[in-house]
Amino acid sequence: MEPVIETMRKHSKLPIGALVSFNPTPKGFRTMMGVDPTSATTKLDELGADIIGITCGGIDFEETTAVLQEMAAVCNRHLFARPNAGVPDLINGKVIHPGTPEGMSQEAGNWVEAGARLISGCCGTTPEHIKKTVAALKKG
Repeated sequence: MEPVIETMRKHSKLPIGALVSFNPTPKGFRTMMGVDPTSATTKLDELGADIIGITCGGIDFEETTAVLQEMAAVCNRHLFARPNAGVPDLINGKVIHPGTPEGMSQEAGNWVEAGARLISGCCGTTPEHIKKTVAALKKG
């Protein structure tokens, strides 16, 4: 079976991004299949992804920095930070993401320092998260 990245490369000249979800575990950050950031990044780099990053998953903004640092240690590709606004809780029947716009904006500079060249948000991020993050990065 041909890898997806190889198939995409055959049919498009656009950059190919590969994003992975990680969760904290006693063994460090892992995908749901148990793959660590170093192994995932190395394989995606070998397969030719142009942009490699994180998305969604069970990590907070500070843990996003730690994962990006692990990824940057093994590849020179552009990195993409697209975390959730924290791990959600169900409170009074409503899904609440604890990651605030202020928290995201404060940590985003560390993502850039770790190698992120694309920054966005996944579940729970709002326009306010992005607005404050952009403002903080413009200052920095």
